Amino acid sequence: MSGRQIGGEVTLVGPRLVGKGPRERLLGNLKTVIGFSIGSIGRQDPELIGQRRAELWKMLAAGQLRPAHKAFPMERIADAVELIETRRNLGRVLIHTT
Repeated sequence: MSGRQIGGEVTLVGPRLVGKGPRERLLGNLKTVIGFSIGSIGRQDPELIGQRRAELWKMLAAGQLRPAHKAFPMERIADAVELIETRRNLGRVLIHTT
């Protein structure tokens, strides 16, 4: 049964939600789940992925995008791991090795 149907199920994947569950588990708590598979899109329309990738590189080069990241020196690797484990990071977590 599709998750879009009344009483349907969705597959929940993540550190706190794993397995299948009724939509009401999400809707009852007013949760929003949005996702897509870039691999699936790429197989269906590789030209679209190429176009979007080119657009993103242009925007990055023009300074229109600022990728989110947090950088740590090697001495603070434990802090970096804790940030990831507690899911408080926004974007990538970088470790400087030099």
